[in-house]
Amino acid sequence: MNQQDRRGLPAVKAAPVDLSGKPTINTAFQRIGLSCLAQLTANRDGVLYGEDSESVHQMRVAIRRLRSALNVFATVVPKPLSATLAAKLGALGGCLGEARDWDVFVADALPADDLAAGAFAELHQHALARRDQARAAARAMVNSAHYRALTAALRAWFGRAGWRGKMTAAQAAALDRAVVPFARRQLDRRCRRLRRQGRHLAALPPAERHAARIAAKKLRYATEFFLPLFPAKPARRYVKALAALQDVLGALNDCATARRLLAELPAAPGTRAAAAALAATDARETRALARLDSLWRRFTRHRAFWRRTA
Repeated sequence: MNQQDRRGLPAVKAAPVDLSGKPTINTAFQRIGLSCLAQLTANRDGVLYGEDSESVHQMRVAIRRLRSALNVFATVVPKPLSATLAAKLGALGGCLGEARDWDVFVADALPADDLAAGAFAELHQHALARRDQARAAARAMVNSAHYRALTAALRAWFGRAGWRGKMTAAQAAALDRAVVPFARRQLDRRCRRLRRQGRHLAALPPAERHAARIAAKKLRYATEFFLPLFPAKPARRYVKALAALQDVLGALNDCATARRLLAELPAAPGTRAAAAALAATDARETRALARLDSLWRRFTRHRAFWRRTA
């Protein structure tokens, strides 16, 4: 593929899920799963041949959305029925996550004004080498028979509702109920968890703040899945506030990851370049922490849109 063709491979973001026509729980699960799978497969060429990292990121998002969908519907499609697929998605996500982590590190962790200096140039070259290794591993993964078998299995499982054949009659009947009450229960559950874990967010220890970040991510994916079922304006406002909060929590996680990756580089420990990179990371973290409380207050002012009737 030539350079011009590579530049013409845009990353594919998640599309809204079609939940029109008063779907059942079963139909909603199928449509959500197939929508996530479509995003995953649409980014394959970008991962294989693209020149930037965004396709890697969006494929990773698609995997997270798929795993989140399995979790959201786990009360009606028990986890043992999807355990093998979930484990394989986790392995693929881990490989892509390594590539994404090094992409972010190269882009953000090293002070741009200092990269030409000798010590910084050496550190930068080591980071580029690790990034290139991680990208190569990601390309190999999505070009493998393992990847092709996984996507084929997912397409068949969601397309044919493969879980139903392994259920009792009562379990299968539960799937034929309307999805809206189910969606409300799932969103309530995830919202309560985030509100419980997010109190005094900026003052939380890193491990507890990380748990709040995961809770925010799970709530966001669930809200985006079910958003078409509810009044559009309050739903969009809620998701916008939640996304802003999640973005800052993600930036804080990137800072923690940057420190871990910096320690892995052979040219890093104890050097002036490493100290400067750590200082830049600390500054980014301070800026992000300063925004957390206001973003949390903004988010908590929004009512649960799924409890509105108009």
